[in-house]
Amino acid sequence: FRMAAKAWFENKNYRELSATTGGKNLELKCVITGHTGFANSVKAAHLLPHCASANEMAKVGLTDINSMKNALPLASNIEAAYDLRRVCIMPVSLASPALLQDKENSRVVNVAASCQTSDGVLTTDGALLLKLVILDATVRDEAIYPGSEKTIGEFEGKPFACPYGRTPSTKVLSYHVEKAYERAIRKAWISRDEKPQDFGTPLRNNVLSLPPNERSEMQDQVKSAACDLKLGDEVDEDC
Repeated sequence: FRMAAKAWFENKNYRELSATTGGKNLELKCVITGHTGFANSVKAAHLLPHCASANEMAKVGLTDINSMKNALPLASNIEAAYDLRRVCIMPVSLASPALLQDKENSRVVNVAASCQTSDGVLTTDGALLLKLVILDATVRDEAIYPGSEKTIGEFEGKPFACPYGRTPSTKVLSYHVEKAYERAIRKAWISRDEKPQDFGTPLRNNVLSLPPNERSEMQDQVKSAACDLKLGDEVDEDC
């Protein structure tokens, strides 16, 4: 699974990678923090857990738990917090200005819009712009991996996107958000009023869970409310 994730997210040939490395000592780059490391610091995370039931897999449209649509390279302590639903990953809202600059892949995205929608913002190479949401406040001071001086809280809300447009399943992300918020409310980490209404859930009418063709039609309906900004432009709060 780790080798498949490296091949997928780094755009490498799986067979060549297998032949040259044997699947051992593979480094991965965390999509949220940018840290590159071995298995002790960066995990190939299953977004829907490996122990997920057949019913859960069916809800999110997965037939293979090891599908790359169910994968994301994450710093080890972020992965652990995600598994325990102390954090979740959501699309950046169209209602909030966002700037993503990925020098390695030469991608720059500057987005601002005045509309709220359950859909998200796409980068120039087609990846969904995402952000880390912390539900358990105690996570903020935890290191991104054991021994790191960087904390998880440093990356809260910062936009990120998967390389080469390889966003994981939005149904899987949406399902995790739903369950994470339910747990956060039970644990009193957040109030009931904080449940995200713009993200939705795969169990109800959720743009993120629609097939790509239907999602594109929905995106077209909100384009008139979006503002296209060039890099370096001032964000117009009234836009």
